[in-house]
Amino acid sequence: MDIKFPKTKKIKGWLGKFLKKIAEKAFIVYIIMVFFASIFGGAVFHKYAASIQNVPVKSPEKITKFDEATYQRILSEWSSREVKFFEVDSKFYTNPFEGQLPEELTNR
Repeated sequence: MDIKFPKTKKIKGWLGKFLKKIAEKAFIVYIIMVFFASIFGGAVFHKYAASIQNVPVKSPEKITKFDEATYQRILSEWSSREVKFFEVDSKFYTNPFEGQLPEELTNR
């Protein structure tokens, strides 16, 4: 079984001519590409935005209930975090680079 591959020189020649023709007609190629991009964009828009309006909306099966106890627990947690956040501003941190060095480091 002999597989015949096209000759690379033939492919290079054809590809070179094809790219040269495209480069010579750059404006027309640009217009054609914009046209196809518009068609593709319109199809995507229709699929995901325009056609979705035709689907009837289902009413929720379970009605959501507001839980006051959980809400109060979350509010208390937030307020405790806020207090801790503002306590950090009032703490005084010493500079570790000021002051005396330990004895074992100064006797060398």
